[in-house]
Amino acid sequence: MGAGRHRAVSRSCRMRWREWLLRTLVGARILARPDLVGRMSATHPTPEELPPGRLVVVRDGGIEKLACLRCPGGCGAKILLSMSPKRWPRWQVSLDWLSRPTAAPSVRQLNACHCHFWIRGGQVEWCADSPTGPMATAAARLRLTRSGRSAHRRPNQGGRHRQRPQRGHGGAQCRDPATINRPP
Repeated sequence: MGAGRHRAVSRSCRMRWREWLLRTLVGARILARPDLVGRMSATHPTPEELPPGRLVVVRDGGIEKLACLRCPGGCGAKILLSMSPKRWPRWQVSLDWLSRPTAAPSVRQLNACHCHFWIRGGQVEWCADSPTGPMATAAARLRLTRSGRSAHRRPNQGGRHRQRPQRGHGGAQCRDPATINRPP
C-alpha cells in the first residue's frame, strides 16, 4: 500500500470517527445538534454532495477558495462564499475539530428569501432583519412584501465607480452575537 493511499484511508477514518463522536455527543445531549456540518473538498461540490445542513470548503492546492452551502432560510438556493483574499466581499470560514463551521462576516441573501444570518460553531444565528428563521414575524414578511424589496443592486448613479453590494456585517440590526451582551 502506497503512502498516499494510507494517508487517504486514515483521513477517511478520522472523518468517520469525528462524525460518530459528534452523533454520540448530540445523542447524549452534551452538545446541541449543529445546523451545519462542514467538510473540505478539492473540487466544487455537485448538487448531491451539497445537501441541506452541509457546508463544503473548496480547497485547491492548499488555498481555500470557496465555501458552499444550501440556504438555511427555506429557499434551498446554493450559496457561494468567496474566501479569496483578492475578492470582495470575502468571508473567513473555519471548521472546529468536530467539523462545525464558523463564518464571518454574516451572510445576507439578496434573492427572494432575503435571509440574513451568522454561522457560529455549526449553528445558524438569525439576524433581527431576516424575514426567515425564529426571529421572523408575519409583520416583517408583510413589510418586505409591501416595500417591494428586490434582489438587484441599485444602479450606478452616474459615478465612475460601481457601487459595492452591502456586505451584511455590522450595523444596528445585525450586530455580532458575541458582542450583544457586552457593556459598551
